[in-house]
Amino acid sequence: PILDTGENQVRRNSYFRFESAWLLKEGFRELVSQKMFPRDDIYILNYWNRKQSDLRRFLKGWGFNQNRENILTKQNLQSLLKDQDIHDDERPLTVEEWEKRYSLEVDLKHIYEMEELFWHKKCGDQELLQGDRNTEFFHIMANGRKRRCTITALEINGQMVPEKEILTSHILDYYKTLFRADDPPSIHLSPQIWSQSCCLTNDQRCHIIRPFSIDELDKVLKEAKPNTAPGPDGFNVHFYRAFWPKIRNDLFEMLLMLFENKLDLKRLNFGVISLIPKTSDPTNIKQFKPICVLNDCFKFLNKVVTNRLTEVAHSVISPT
Repeated sequence: PILDTGENQVRRNSYFRFESAWLLKEGFRELVSQKMFPRDDIYILNYWNRKQSDLRRFLKGWGFNQNRENILTKQNLQSLLKDQDIHDDERPLTVEEWEKRYSLEVDLKHIYEMEELFWHKKCGDQELLQGDRNTEFFHIMANGRKRRCTITALEINGQMVPEKEILTSHILDYYKTLFRADDPPSIHLSPQIWSQSCCLTNDQRCHIIRPFSIDELDKVLKEAKPNTAPGPDGFNVHFYRAFWPKIRNDLFEMLLMLFENKLDLKRLNFGVISLIPKTSDPTNIKQFKPICVLNDCFKFLNKVVTNRLTEVAHSVISPT
């Protein structure tokens, strides 16, 4: 078309995402720690949701201002270094001028490191490795991943449909049918069907139903993969590791309430389903692979329980 009115442009929602590069900013950890108000007497999930909501609101505004400040600081540093290069061509720099130049280069390098860490997260380990420079090529690679996952049209009843409302309804109906809950079966196995050798011993039963310890929670965080996508709340593993002393007791309280069957788990057990294309040019909804991204706080609790079951799984599950 000669004139593009922008009607078909895909507008993305502005979701909060904790940027690992923020941790490189001097004083950032202390600033965030001050924004975490102490535990009060309300229900733990109400306190946790309010705590995260306040942090998201603060960090979203702080991150916007910090990004703008970094852009202006970067431009200013580059301009000062360029001026010094011009002076160096005219006459040798003095000792004081060299010291100033070294200081400017250190400040500029710090901004480059923050940018590279940001694009490392956007681009992924396979495209951007430690030591690679933050170039336009990697920007294109990172933005290309987002464009490939954007659905602009799908084939419905033999016709390509670009309308957003129809696409949304079609996708929702498809996955509601695919993931619907089936009626419980009316046929059950008799409890006597399992032999004694396939059952847990009394010691094993006592072992897996013992109260949780905070060491189990610490182990889960230590073994967590740092580059996984964050859940709907926007907080990733880097956030939890950086502020673990401030939040570990909150998660441990949830874990103890889960053990006592007092935790409203559905308030944590939710996620965002992303559709990843299986082919280079998908045209049908069946050519997408759904991936559900959960909040890390829920995954930590789930992993503690999974580790417990893993300790005895070999006793009741045949290797073949």
